[in-house]
Amino acid sequence: MKNKIVFVLLGLLLISVSSFAFDMKGDLSSWQKDDFIGFDRVGDCNASFGDITSVFARTDNDKLYIRITFDDMVKRSSNVVIEDNFNDKNISVLISLYAGKDKRLIQQFSLPIHSDSYKSADHEMVRNPSSNLLEISTKLIKSYSKEDLTYKVAIFMDDVVLDTFIGRGDRLFRGGNCAFVHHGNQGLTYTEVFYGQDPQETSGFDEVLEVHEATDIPGNFHMSGTLMPAAEWHNPEFNDWLETGASEGWVAMMTSALGQHIMPFVQNDMNNWSVSIECDMVDFRYNYVPRIAWIPERVWLNPGQYPEAGVIDWLGDNWEQYEVDAVVLDDSPHCWNVNKNKIHWMNNGSGVSLRVIPIDNEFVGKMHYDADGAKNYINSQGQYEIAVYGTDWEVAAEMNEHHNTFFLDNYESVLWYCHDNYPAINVWKLDSALGNADFNGSSFDITPGTYGLLGGGDGYGGSNNSWYTQWAAAESHSDYHSPKWTYGYIWDNAYNNIISCPDNGLSQLAWYTLMINLHETGWHTSGEIADWEHRYSAHMKNANVYAEASRWANGDYTETTASFMSDIDRDGVDELIMHNDKTFYVFETIGGKANWIFIKDGSGNGYSLVGSDVAYWSETDGDYNEGSNNHVAALSDVSP
Repeated sequence: MKNKIVFVLLGLLLISVSSFAFDMKGDLSSWQKDDFIGFDRVGDCNASFGDITSVFARTDNDKLYIRITFDDMVKRSSNVVIEDNFNDKNISVLISLYAGKDKRLIQQFSLPIHSDSYKSADHEMVRNPSSNLLEISTKLIKSYSKEDLTYKVAIFMDDVVLDTFIGRGDRLFRGGNCAFVHHGNQGLTYTEVFYGQDPQETSGFDEVLEVHEATDIPGNFHMSGTLMPAAEWHNPEFNDWLETGASEGWVAMMTSALGQHIMPFVQNDMNNWSVSIECDMVDFRYNYVPRIAWIPERVWLNPGQYPEAGVIDWLGDNWEQYEVDAVVLDDSPHCWNVNKNKIHWMNNGSGVSLRVIPIDNEFVGKMHYDADGAKNYINSQGQYEIAVYGTDWEVAAEMNEHHNTFFLDNYESVLWYCHDNYPAINVWKLDSALGNADFNGSSFDITPGTYGLLGGGDGYGGSNNSWYTQWAAAESHSDYHSPKWTYGYIWDNAYNNIISCPDNGLSQLAWYTLMINLHETGWHTSGEIADWEHRYSAHMKNANVYAEASRWANGDYTETTASFMSDIDRDGVDELIMHNDKTFYVFETIGGKANWIFIKDGSGNGYSLVGSDVAYWSETDGDYNEGSNNHVAALSDVSP
């Protein structure tokens, strides 16, 4: 008897589940990829609204359910619906169903779609404007599967056709795939990018985060090693926001080299140190282990292969030991000879299995200048390809030279398109995309170079890495040797000094000082080394001060207390050094001020008390005090 009751209950449950297998409630997640019929071209509508983007269908016995997604059912502002374009309009949908090889018309009906819902004896309609979504159900004259039918959809307003769609249920459309990558790369003291230029509501990194959060669509974000602490000092809530997004699944954090130096032109252990430190910073700050790396300025070069001038290091072996699985490079020149919408492996003889993710620069251009074109580009990718958008975060954020463009508007429009057309459109974290075998490409030889605006196949600045070679040969703006030392000589001299130091906290500060002041190594503006680049580069020498202080902290000095003159920063002018067993002072000849003070605790650990050489020197190439208070020496003369 008990078994009978159980079977009866199970039968009733199955009948109940079957009866309520699909509940029309305007929910995107109710639909599956197997329900997808096809995309309709965006931008082919005859009005400012009514543009069909995709159609889904499913059958349940004698009932047919259809989902129609639109691009412009509503207007949004700041990710909020501000106008329903269908409301109170004489707008309707005509559904025509065909069956058999001869495509005979078996059913046709029309429904008004201006309201949020409609119900009659044979038809039901639910509209969800916030997702550009229209759901329709109808009774079929007989039982058909979704695959048996061909679907024609026409949108009318005042008897004028706005848009049409036709698609077969047996076509195996598999949607489109894309990913969005944003690279944030500013110095320690520049924080305007976080919330934008006036008017703030139309620019800033926050605007990009807001649309990803509102749509719950993942983005891949890189905060440079200088930008992370800038946020933590000035806008810690911005870092908290990224950490929250990572925990909620709509943020994937990336990594790179700490100070965004141009990597091929320095020593291998400098690159290893920089990658290791930034990976640790990302993990600590955002509770996220980064698997994907951004190459600074996408400059990938090989020693001995053109463009080879100034090249020291091959970058392929600087990542996997820090749990990085892939790097992002350009479709051209790096990946010109392979499919730009696949994820590849780099050829090498070093046993490195690093993956290469090409940026699709055609897609990038459409994202900025042609939102409809970008939408159509995404939906053309199919199951086996992925279009990757990747560029500086400030572009979509409409910062600096991109201010007052329509890039942010276009970006938001495309993100909402991806949201509304789920699950036909899938937006990926690149970490996850690596694990999708459908995207697997091939092994190939990376073509050396950088992106086109920076020199392409002719290297950093073009003409065989001319930006680096010109910079390396340039005399420092803060050097007093005769002849003056060049930037190329200064960084190498400081590097060799640092690697001969004991490994302690102060020698690590020497590393930070050198690597951060190598920021954007050799960057040019209007054909010349940029003024801001000189201000960074002229302070690479200050790493030598921390290197020497590390020897004092280590107990290498034979005299406990002493005072002497020495060119501790190696700029060609002696400084006054005074120290005992607890403190270490460095006085510049300029004003007799203590530019650096170090202290030591009872355990021999050294600390920097005065000196902030990792912060950008915005006002001077030398070691002068700055009105911004970024750099003010101890014992300086001050006004009342």
